Amino acid sequence: MTVSRSLTARLIAAALALGIAGPSLAGVCQDITFTVKNDHYTGDEIKIKKVKYRDTTAASNNTEDVIDITCQHGNTCTTLGDDLGSVVEGRLGHDLSNIQFYYSYREADGQWSLPLWSKKFKPTDKECTNGRNYGTSAWVITG
Repeated sequence: MTVSRSLTARLIAAALALGIAGPSLAGVCQDITFTVKNDHYTGDEIKIKKVKYRDTTAASNNTEDVIDITCQHGNTCTTLGDDLGSVVEGRLGHDLSNIQFYYSYREADGQWSLPLWSKKFKPTDKECTNGRNYGTSAWVITG
């Protein structure tokens, strides 16, 4: 049995209208930023490379690459917005905790140190919502 081109075209148009075809961002927690203060013991800048967190709703640990940001000593810095999760592994509405920053610090010779993880920070409001910021100037990297 062959399906007419007209019927095929109508089925495709209906699928597109219903949002069945094409990628969806359902479940993705969009435009999430992280804020931390640099009070590193060296008194110099740090470079944040990744963020790790615990999705307590899904009982999973996750690491996200972030666009490297350099944070001067004494400053409070915020990462650029990132989307967390995927359609398969949604984060939207999930509780995120144990947030850590993967960073390097400027050594005395001017070179960047090997990267290391900060201590774990625990937000009071853990739910991931679009446009959310995790962290405050009270979240401090000291080294």
